[in-house]
Amino acid sequence: MATVTIEGSIAPCGFLARGERATVQLTDDVRALISEGYVDVIAVVDDGDEPPHAPPAEAKPPAKNASREDWAEYLAANTDVVTEGRTLKELQSDYEVWLKTQDAATPPAE
Repeated sequence: MATVTIEGSIAPCGFLARGERATVQLTDDVRALISEGYVDVIAVVDDGDEPPHAPPAEAKPPAKNASREDWAEYLAANTDVVTEGRTLKELQSDYEVWLKTQDAATPPAE
């Protein structure tokens, strides 16, 4: 399971105060905090697993109104997001969180 460093955002949250940082496992609860804007992803910590990868440039995500099966197929082929037992809305939310973690793992361009 991936580990991320998160920071409390401007939105009030009982989990992490504004500006406070913590390194935690990227669980469903943490994904929910990220997707709701309560915390920001600062960094993805390398925990020895294969580094996260971005989907190939030609692989575009399905439209927001695409079926759950289309989203699950895309996520299974192009990300490390677990699709089993997840609704369409959850899959789309997980994808948004995944994108944020990929952006945090990519060093800024010089």
